[in-house]
Amino acid sequence: MRRLASVLALLAACDSAPDQGATLTFETPGGPMTATRIEVVLANAKTDTISDVDNQRREPGSGAEDAVRYYRQRAKGGAVDGMSSISGFKLRIEPDATTSTDEEFVPFVFVYNGDALIGVGAVEDASGDPSAVQIAPKVMTGYTVTVTAVQTVDADAAIDRGKARIVRCTNERSAPWDSGIAWFPVADPVRPNGRAHQLRLLLPDVGADPAATDATMREADLDCDDHRAEANDCDDLRGAFHDGAAESCDGLDTNCDQARFTPQGCTQSSGTCSVAGSGGGIQICDDAEGTLGACTPSAACLCAGGNPGCSKCLVDFTGAAASRAPCTPSIGFVKLPMCEGTTGCRVEVLGATNGWRAYISTMNSGGFTTTLDGVHFGVFLEAKLGNTLPFTQGSIGEVYLRITASQGPFLLPIQMEMSASTVGCTPASGGFGSKMTCLP
Repeated sequence: MRRLASVLALLAACDSAPDQGATLTFETPGGPMTATRIEVVLANAKTDTISDVDNQRREPGSGAEDAVRYYRQRAKGGAVDGMSSISGFKLRIEPDATTSTDEEFVPFVFVYNGDALIGVGAVEDASGDPSAVQIAPKVMTGYTVTVTAVQTVDADAAIDRGKARIVRCTNERSAPWDSGIAWFPVADPVRPNGRAHQLRLLLPDVGADPAATDATMREADLDCDDHRAEANDCDDLRGAFHDGAAESCDGLDTNCDQARFTPQGCTQSSGTCSVAGSGGGIQICDDAEGTLGACTPSAACLCAGGNPGCSKCLVDFTGAAASRAPCTPSIGFVKLPMCEGTTGCRVEVLGATNGWRAYISTMNSGGFTTTLDGVHFGVFLEAKLGNTLPFTQGSIGEVYLRITASQGPFLLPIQMEMSASTVGCTPASGGFGSKMTCLP
């Protein structure tokens, strides 16, 4: 790994040095700022190492999302200790061609008061995003660094405008280390749209290599939970939040599925039936409210026990190879006797298990969604399996509907089962129309 040992020095102390490198002049438009330490980190300026992620939740469960831009450290610019005011302060970064051929970097300035991070700065382009600078031999360039005062937040707090956070990694692979810095510059009212991006700088893994200065090979995994931000890690600042995590049902979207309702297994104590490994019951987590519903028999439990309340849908995959696929929906009609003769029921899809996905409509030709009002006789159920192939005969899952009628809310568990195997299915292959039979 190449390392850049750039020399950072006060410009006034470098009159004898050759005129080369870059001069950074700090400005603090928010007012004077006193600091005990300034650190400069040089991030890789190559566009393929700067990545945007749009699905980062400002607070998981809130629905508010941020567009996040990741930068990766390429080198250290150095540090300066002890100054009274940083407004008008000048630093020069000199190139070291013996250790690196890079001549463009995105510089970031971090201002500390003791151990507290109180300000972040960058050379900004016209839109307010960090811009690259040239640090080249025999060439002198000058830039203005705009430093924004920030309020450091706790480890469990969301990053909002005007706040910053150092993200520390703790895992079994190494000792704890600072994985990076996340901050959200304050919107500039002069610019109509302000700054759109929350910014994140990935630092090298000094837990694995204390001398490392280059983080350009790191993935966008700031919280070190082995889940990349662009791969549905909706909160890359906290390791408990990522795709596939257990849903904690605490009002926060731990598993990043954006679903309000999540079915969870529980032990059914009524003794009506028993299903190995599941406890025979189901609870519905309302993740918006952070509450768990009562434990009731699951669809598999009801159908395994021969209960007359068993509801089952069979999806027919017979026919020519690849002519019908779990990659596209099948449609069947589910009767809802409790809604007949009423002013209409509210029907909601609460969730599904084992890769099944489901939507409902009052028509078999479109309008499928997860919530319907004014249902009188039943709903058309559109169901499919996920795109992990192959699927085989007997693939079973469950869909859960909540029906709110005049006589109270009902939980309707439906067992989904494929009635035949598929051959040669790909996610792009054709559909299978209405080849679903829902049993009463």
